[in-house]
Amino acid sequence: MNAYLLSDLVRINGANGLILETGTIPEKISSLNLIAPRGGFSSFQIIVENADKDALSAKAACSDASIQIELFEEWFIETDDSLTPDCLVPLKEDGSLWAKQLLPKNIACIWADVFVPAEAKTGSNPVSVILECVGKPKTLSVNLMVSETVLPETGLITCDLNNYADAISPQYPSMRENPDRYRDGSYIALEHEYYKMAREHRSLFHNLPYRHSGKIKEGFAPILSGEGKDMHVSDWSLFDKHFGPLLDGSAFEDSRVSKKPVEYMYLPFHLGWPASYEKWGKKGYRTEYRRVLNDFVRHIEEKGWMKTRFELFLNHKKDYRFFPYTADEIWYEHDEEVMDRWYDVIKGAYEDTKASVIVRIDSSNYFGVHHNNHRFAEYCKLWVAGEGMFNWYPESVDAFRKYGNTLWIYGSVLHDMRTSLLSLYQWPIVCMMTGADGFCVWNTTGAGKDPLKTPVGNGTELLFYPGEAFLIAKPLASIRLKTLRNAMQAAEAAKVMNKEDVHNFVNNLFDKNGDADWWREKPDFIDTPPRYWDFGEAFSKAIVPPLFVGKSPFLAAEFRNGIYSGLKVNDNPSGYSGFRYY
Repeated sequence: MNAYLLSDLVRINGANGLILETGTIPEKISSLNLIAPRGGFSSFQIIVENADKDALSAKAACSDASIQIELFEEWFIETDDSLTPDCLVPLKEDGSLWAKQLLPKNIACIWADVFVPAEAKTGSNPVSVILECVGKPKTLSVNLMVSETVLPETGLITCDLNNYADAISPQYPSMRENPDRYRDGSYIALEHEYYKMAREHRSLFHNLPYRHSGKIKEGFAPILSGEGKDMHVSDWSLFDKHFGPLLDGSAFEDSRVSKKPVEYMYLPFHLGWPASYEKWGKKGYRTEYRRVLNDFVRHIEEKGWMKTRFELFLNHKKDYRFFPYTADEIWYEHDEEVMDRWYDVIKGAYEDTKASVIVRIDSSNYFGVHHNNHRFAEYCKLWVAGEGMFNWYPESVDAFRKYGNTLWIYGSVLHDMRTSLLSLYQWPIVCMMTGADGFCVWNTTGAGKDPLKTPVGNGTELLFYPGEAFLIAKPLASIRLKTLRNAMQAAEAAKVMNKEDVHNFVNNLFDKNGDADWWREKPDFIDTPPRYWDFGEAFSKAIVPPLFVGKSPFLAAEFRNGIYSGLKVNDNPSGYSGFRYY
């Protein structure tokens, strides 16, 4: 067998054995330099050619026994004319492969995650990778440099992985065929694995509990009884079993990243719950809505769930024909009235409490109108702004700080998985450079009918793969989720460094002429309603071009190295003198 090491920033095309991003022959090296922060991860790849996968095994160990190394077999996805590695299947305890996928080229690709605890000693730590096939061993070497950087706890930038309940069960045959899954605890246990995996990747698994129809799955809301002034929550038991471990932090007790409770959680309130939409505009609607909201506030206080921000959010769009209004990403001016009427129902029922209950609004169209000197800015405390439109309003960052509001940019869908992995650095770096508090990825569990072969849109809606095909009853991470985590680590580490030094470094790295280059002048068409805009060429020309277009994926390595070396880059952009770190 032949084996070599590869950076985490490029991938092998399983169809031809070439670098996916460039179509070139990989440089086949047997040693690699790696830099890692304390309290965080670093990654690399092991590529094995001409090996009997049934006999192949791999193990890795570091000279510092406290440093943990996890190995995953890369599963390849059919993406038009290429085979793209993305799904990561853990190796068995003996180091052998689970999947043993057959490829046109006899290649096995292994992803290595290196976790360095916060108390690890700084400096060089040799890592040995031992491959064995039919009794023939081969050793590869990694020089792991443990940085002085200690990662801050998550929360300096929020990586919001938005999803819809229940998109998980259909991906697991044993789950979707179980009619009692919401009551017997099996679904809850599986869903918690998604929350935990997101936390280990410095992200927030964010599950909207209702569909566009307003339907709420069992266990995503408590049981109600009564009507009118007698409506109340009569049974919290299944709701508490579902969300209690997330809200008290016990679900994350084994996390190496953070053991704190989940940061944000959607509440099940919408235009049709708890009061029926048939009563909208009537006194009974207001009465029922407020009584149940008061029950929620009291329950949160009694349970001591004070470290989570609970969101009241209307996700309704007229396009889906369930409700006659568009309250999510308001498109017509008259839909502002719906938000105002709904807020009039709830105001005063949650503000004067220890519980952190907030109104959220997603504003991808009228952000320019609503973000400042507008009543929405007063009562909407969490904003998700369309990334393109955000480019035109640098003043929004300070405006929201004045109001005490939180601002995320809406990253929309993921890129096609064949896109440069530098694309996953886009949102964390933009947040770091502009002052946005986080970003929202629209959907990360959109698997389609055959996610291990051809997921929806070449993975544009998927970061978590179902593990059941490999007899693993929980989600499997993707290479892109690992890449997003590695980007988040460096961006959050940069947030606690000297701002001027970091900005100068990043601006130089990405050919920016200063901080102003992260914004664009307001286009003439913003004075017309968004429904008349040309969201094609005109819009594209008016926004900041994507960070990764035309750039080498190894700029991500330069970014990480600069941050983890304390910006001691001098003449060597890779950080430490005499080494190139990936």
